[in-house]
Amino acid sequence: TTIKQRNLYEGFLENVPILANMSRYERLTLADALTRVEFSAGQDIIRQGETGDTFYIIEEGEVACSQTPAPGKPPEVVGRLKAGAYFGEI
Repeated sequence: TTIKQRNLYEGFLENVPILANMSRYERLTLADALTRVEFSAGQDIIRQGETGDTFYIIEEGEVACSQTPAPGKPPEVVGRLKAGAYFGEI
């Protein structure tokens, strides 16, 4: 239900460091605006060089962050993000 999802997201948002100073009302407003998106293991979320216009908060699982060091070279994993981490554009 919508209330159950709102409560789940509010609880999750309380633990995201960048959002720690938000009031409960602000968190609930943000929780209502969230859209859940799921990605398969190994699926690209955004690629280096693409224009980003989305802010992602990792709810569960892990995201590998990779960077291509030079043209023609394979991407290298430069970091990993876990639940509560975030990336993208606000």
